[in-house]
Order: sequence, then structure tokens, then C-alpha cells
Amino acid sequence: MRIGRATYDGTVCYGRVDGNLFHVYEEPTLADLLGGQRPHERRVVPLNQVTLHAPVPQPGKLVCIGLNYHDHCEELGVPVPVRPVIFAKFTSSIADPFTTILRPPETRQLDYEAELAVIIGKPGHDIPVAEARQHVFGYTIFNDISARDLQFADSQWIRSKSFPTFGPMGPWITTAEEVPDPQSLAIKLRPAGVGGFRNPPIYLQPDDLISIEIEGLGRLENRIAEAGTAALNPRFALAPSP
Repeated sequence: MRIGRATYDGTVCYGRVDGNLFHVYEEPTLADLLGGQRPHERRVVPLNQVTLHAPVPQPGKLVCIGLNYHDHCEELGVPVPVRPVIFAKFTSSIADPFTTILRPPETRQLDYEAELAVIIGKPGHDIPVAEARQHVFGYTIFNDISARDLQFADSQWIRSKSFPTFGPMGPWITTAEEVPDPQSLAIKLRPAGVGGFRNPPIYLQPDDLISIEIEGLGRLENRIAEAGTAALNPRFALAPSP
């Protein structure tokens, strides 16, 4: 199942995405959905008549894993970590799936990374590895935007990764039963690679477009603008990937 959060007829609501249709739910909260509630569908509308938003706008935590792709380790020339490299982003960085990423005046080294986001539905602590996926509600796409000059000037990363709009997410949640093997999903990023670690580095500029597609989960598209420019939230959506 694909669950989206959207504005329809002036109201923010959750709904079920089915191809090019959006089945509007009767006023459930995200907590209701994470708890397994299946709400009544009050209306079915074309997907292009809603404006999609980040499906999890205010998570309790936004925990990130660094150096989590073998390809990324290879391009950096570093070994694959023995232990996870864990960092966090402020949840205020979360942005809608097709909105504009705003480059703040503090940086001229804006960079991007395609990420598979795991949405935890069942809380826990000290969870055995064999039981971990029982706590996963679903998956979505995330763009980890960074200000590289600030990242390497600081002793920790949270400032450089937490400016407003530095966390585009969506376009919807694909529930866990639809993804039997999340490790095998194909991820496409355009422009490919991580710009800051190319030789020479290539950083994002105003009007650049970033597109991230993950097999079966949909696609994010975000354009870059200088901070102070009104963030765009175009009234369109993209059908799920086959």
C-alpha cells in the first residue's frame, strides 16, 4: 500500500495512492496509521488534483547513517565502516517532495545524496536483529542535503545538514509488506554521484534540478533556489515506479 499526505480542497489529509488516483481518508492521524488503523475512504480524486507533502512531517527522531553505500565509500577512498556512522538532522529540515530546496547565504557548497528512508511504526529499544523489521511501518525517499563547507568546518554535522528544506521526503510511504527486500532496491540519482566528492567538486547552483527514484517507491524532484526566493510547491504528482 502507498499512503500519501496531501492538500485536497484546502485541507491537509492522508490518503491511499493507487496509480494515478488518490483515495482521501476520513481524518486519520499519522499515529492512527502507524498503529494499524485502516480508515474509511471518503472520496477518490485524480492524483494531479492534490498537492503532495512530506508523509512524515514531524518525526520524533530523524536519525541518519553515514557512509552507508559501498559506492560512496569507494568514491571517498575510505573503508566500509565496521560500526554505523550515526548522525542526526533537525526535523525542521524536512521538506515536501516537489518543493524548492533553498540555498542559504552561509554556504556555496550545497550537496545532495539519495537515501532510502525507513519509517518506524512500532517503538522499541535493544531490538534483536532478527526482530528489527517487525518495527518497520514502511519506506520512502529522502534527499540528504548538506552544506559541505559548514560540515567540514564544524566538529559535528547537524548544522550543515539541518537548514530549512535540507530534507525533502516522499512522495508517499510504501508500506513494509510491499518491500520484501529493501536492500535490493535500485536507486537512481540525477545528477549521478555525490557532487562534493567528484574531482573537481560540483556543487548545486540555483535552478539545478535533483531527481531521485527508488524502485517501487516513486520519485522526488527538487529544484534549487537562493534563500529568500518563495519555495515552490507545484500542484502535480508522479505515478509510482513499476
